[in-house]
Amino acid sequence: MRRLRRKLQKMTLPNQRLIPKSKLMVETLEARVLLSVVDSLRITEIMYNPINLPGDSFGSDQYEYIELVNLGSETIDLTDVSFVEKNYDPGDPTDLEGINFDFGSGTITTLAPGEYVLVVRNQAAFVDRYGTGLNSK
Repeated sequence: MRRLRRKLQKMTLPNQRLIPKSKLMVETLEARVLLSVVDSLRITEIMYNPINLPGDSFGSDQYEYIELVNLGSETIDLTDVSFVEKNYDPGDPTDLEGINFDFGSGTITTLAPGEYVLVVRNQAAFVDRYGTGLNSK
């Protein structure tokens, strides 16, 4: 977390101004909101490569998901939060790994204190295995 916070502090946002002599930074609202999300939003569970269970209707990778929770005291705006796939092979642009998901284009764009959200690979597969009773919203 400290490394991420240090990285964020080194980021240059368009509306930041640095005062060279005192090294005092005047930050914009966008930077405070970004740090608020970093301080409050946590990945609390990752279901990666689950085993096939008897009666499964989908391949095992279709049951993958990530759970996030707001541990803060204020509602988080998720519209600028996303997961982005990473290409580890510049010679093959189709060799993507990870998750590609943007909350800004999803149905859940805020997360109240204590609420969680699941980012699932395949919603039909998830409902097939776990049911629909896991909504916190």
